[in-house]
Amino acid sequence: ECLYEKVTFFFLILTMHMGLVQLNVSAASVDVPEVEVNHVQASNVESKEALNGNCGESVNWSLDTETGVLSITGTGDMQDYTYSSKAPWDDNKDYIKTINIEVGVTSIGANAFSDCVNLTKITIPEGVTKINRKAFFNCSALPSITIPSSLNYTGNAAFNACISLTAVHISDIAAWCSINFDCNDTQYSNPLRFAKNLYLNDTLVTDLVIPEGVTSIS
Repeated sequence: ECLYEKVTFFFLILTMHMGLVQLNVSAASVDVPEVEVNHVQASNVESKEALNGNCGESVNWSLDTETGVLSITGTGDMQDYTYSSKAPWDDNKDYIKTINIEVGVTSIGANAFSDCVNLTKITIPEGVTKINRKAFFNCSALPSITIPSSLNYTGNAAFNACISLTAVHISDIAAWCSINFDCNDTQYSNPLRFAKNLYLNDTLVTDLVIPEGVTSIS
């Protein structure tokens, strides 16, 4: 009887011990619900630099990247730019499809629109007298351009690499013939170098009459 009680007690202790181990293992395997932590997140809307500014003493610019329209407004001359001192819209020039220069602006700055490879339309108003060097360099998608009768100077390589030009529109043949095309290093100051076709009041010029008294042709 004593032996029976000892054996019974031993199995009882063993059973309790196994149950405790099982309980610990089960407790370790229980999925503990994750504690939701609320973080205050910064807005994912980045503040974009305003796409507008000055491009001359009294000349301003603004670019709408959705429509691709670059507007030049104000009075006086545009600033000249170089490859080391680029136009303020240069980082976004691939957006530019249309350039609208408003009345009051009197010149187009050097290198102002160079490498605007998606440009397909430009408005140059009466009152603009100068298009400076390389102003439209490599505007390779521009198909045509209208030159105001007020223009009297285009700088060297102003239209270099404008390979898509097929038409130049003018309204005054005498004014056109009075333009000083600066061909110091290249012949690309004249947009006809690529365009080949000159339209006078929307009519293609196919015949020229040179009157008596003309002593030289530029």
